[in-house]
Amino acid sequence: MLKKVSDVMEPIIDTVSPDTTVKNAIMQMRVATRKPGIYGVKGIIVLDADGKVIGLLSVRDILRSILPEYMMERTEFGSLSWPGMFEHMANKISEKTVGEIMSKEVITISPEATLMECAVLLIKHNLWRLPVVTPDNRPLGMVYLRDLHYAIVDSILETETDK
Repeated sequence: MLKKVSDVMEPIIDTVSPDTTVKNAIMQMRVATRKPGIYGVKGIIVLDADGKVIGLLSVRDILRSILPEYMMERTEFGSLSWPGMFEHMANKISEKTVGEIMSKEVITISPEATLMECAVLLIKHNLWRLPVVTPDNRPLGMVYLRDLHYAIVDSILETETDK
């Protein structure tokens, strides 16, 4: 059976706004519901006041935001870091807004797209998740790399049992 993105996506339950503080977004990500009984997400959709997708906040965005620019271009840090620097920088970003650190160029996919189209986007852009949106950019769900892995496994196992 030909599966579409809508067949494997998880519904969107939790979102944040660009005005949410990073601290509050992190707290929300820790308790966000993925599925009934499964909590915690590593990426959360950012919506504008009209309920349209304008960004995505991931653990990578949060980690990137604590790194000083001068460290991004070096491989040896020597005296450029100090004990407790990580914690200091983490606390420093807690009151920044999600809008300041989120990924603004969000690649999305239609619920009617094929799983092959979804796989191409995930691999081509080195993504872990893709927001599934309506034609007017309202969120419907999220499809994860693991969802496609499970679909591959299901397809292989179905083929084996059909022989």
